[in-house]
Amino acid sequence: MIGDLHNHSFFSDGESSPEDLVLKAVEMDLDCLALTDHDGIGGLERAAVKALEFSELSFLPGTELTLEYKTREVHLLWYGLDYHSDEIKDFFRKLRKQDTQRVKRIIKRVNQAGYDLDYEEMLNEGAYVGGGAIVYFTLMRNGLKDYTEEDWRKYESIYAKASKEDRKIFPLMSLKEGVDLVHKFGGIAVLAHPFWPGSFFNLKELDNILEELPLDGVEIFHPDNLKIPEQISELLDFCSRNQLLVTGGSDNHRPSVNSKMGEVLVEGEFLEQLLKRI
Repeated sequence: MIGDLHNHSFFSDGESSPEDLVLKAVEMDLDCLALTDHDGIGGLERAAVKALEFSELSFLPGTELTLEYKTREVHLLWYGLDYHSDEIKDFFRKLRKQDTQRVKRIIKRVNQAGYDLDYEEMLNEGAYVGGGAIVYFTLMRNGLKDYTEEDWRKYESIYAKASKEDRKIFPLMSLKEGVDLVHKFGGIAVLAHPFWPGSFFNLKELDNILEELPLDGVEIFHPDNLKIPEQISELLDFCSRNQLLVTGGSDNHRPSVNSKMGEVLVEGEFLEQLLKRI
């Protein structure tokens, strides 16, 4: 049994539609696919409906929450999310409203740096206008349709500079608030890519987090973790000692820039244990 439990569609900052992600998973003979768009659930219904056409594929609804832990940005994967719940839909509706206000301010700052971005035009393109979309359209405006990772990082830094101050006006939820929220609705809370450069945690810090918060699992199999093989062994031991679920996935956003679906998978008992908890 194999699955890719970390994927993004154009409902956050990915390139693909939810339906195309499902078709790709079927093409790759995956047993399980999770859609985990950033801070939103807009693509889950479309992916779930498409997945019903393929009895061999299990679809796992999720999202990736953007949170804060001791001034660092951290991401939390929420699996087993009931996207039909009125209360959950209301939470994400309010979150999106706040994010829209923040993004409009960021677009203004990016344009002051000499670019030409239009919020309404971005919406008409069908993309969720979040951080990644701002960078994407900045690249398009500069004629970089076939952009490289270096191009992406350059314009991502412009976005990061423009958005930094706005976090004081629109603060992130804490990691604790995120975990509590997931558990309130009966979901599974998994710390995403702990060795991601944006929030890098060492094992001591992970121990401290676990003392403070009832995490359910850790995303071990991820492109950022695989860069140093020893990290995988250390994290597997950490999860085993603390009876935590082990998850993994490609973190697929833009195949032309970063990892493609299926490049990183979670297999066998790790996947089975997660699905039993959903």
